[in-house]
Amino acid sequence: MLLFRGILVFCGLTMGLGAGEILIRWINPRPPVQVIRSDKVSFGAVPSADGTPVWHMLGDREHYSCAALHPERDRIMIFGDSIAFGSGAEPEPAFPALLEQRLNTQYPVPGFCVMNFATPGFGFDQSWAIAQQEIPRWKPKLVFWEIWGEGVRYVMLGKDAYSLAVYVKDRNGYPFLSFVPEALNWRLFLHSRMYQFAVLRWGATRNELSPAEDTAFLRSNYAKLTDFTRAHDVRLAIFFPSPLDRPFKQSIWNSKPQWMWEHVYDQFSARDVSVYDLPSELADQDFEELRADPCCHFNAQGHRVLAQRFEPIVANELNRQPETPHTREGLPINVGEAVR
Repeated sequence: MLLFRGILVFCGLTMGLGAGEILIRWINPRPPVQVIRSDKVSFGAVPSADGTPVWHMLGDREHYSCAALHPERDRIMIFGDSIAFGSGAEPEPAFPALLEQRLNTQYPVPGFCVMNFATPGFGFDQSWAIAQQEIPRWKPKLVFWEIWGEGVRYVMLGKDAYSLAVYVKDRNGYPFLSFVPEALNWRLFLHSRMYQFAVLRWGATRNELSPAEDTAFLRSNYAKLTDFTRAHDVRLAIFFPSPLDRPFKQSIWNSKPQWMWEHVYDQFSARDVSVYDLPSELADQDFEELRADPCCHFNAQGHRVLAQRFEPIVANELNRQPETPHTREGLPINVGEAVR
């Protein structure tokens, strides 16, 4: 009788855990950190010498075909994450593709190829790994670099990439639940989506980077980026997206904390790198009509407006002289003021 009851308990627990696993995989709740699943993307499209995980989405968002078929055209590259990629606009094209259409209508000779390397989940490390290969290869005239979730750092665990900077990790490099043995933890983390979700939700964490540490990280990254683009005779422009939970006028220069401007903007200004704040560019627009979600992703109409606003920015960047900095009282101005 006791054996029979034990078997029933075991079977009940097994079925309950199995049902929970199936439910988690079906619901697919959003984890509290970025996780890039190998069944959604193609890893290793661009080899990274330092082991930085990079991935590629299906399709030709990069528009290699344009660059290969039209070597006479000027090339523009865009680096960023899901915002510039166009998440939220599907199935309509994102603003880089629309921008190319507008530029080729206005400036048909020699024409433009706008190559979009923005990819969902990308941080600085991923964009930098790709930029080091693609900029020398295609020799663009202008690079737009989005700054949003730049501090995200990924590690590969099994087949997937995880942003785990805030977690305390065991000796195998895995976040954990304190009551689970280390030898069991990594196996469950890799093979049980339910356990993995629990670890990412309730696992031991540490303090995030301080503003000083974050600033040092940004300054180091953008020093090498500006040096690299200058060495390849490429015009670099930075743009900050906008939160989409409030009117654009309430977000002007508030999409990043003030300490970033105090410690990072000066190096952009000193190196003649223009910085564009999308809330400034879109201040005359209704944010609710352009957003796909309250975070930061634009809908199809939003991407049409972005393409319209980026068109004069391109003309401004490719035609102005280096000694005319794009600033207002030490901060960037919007392009509407620059070209009027």
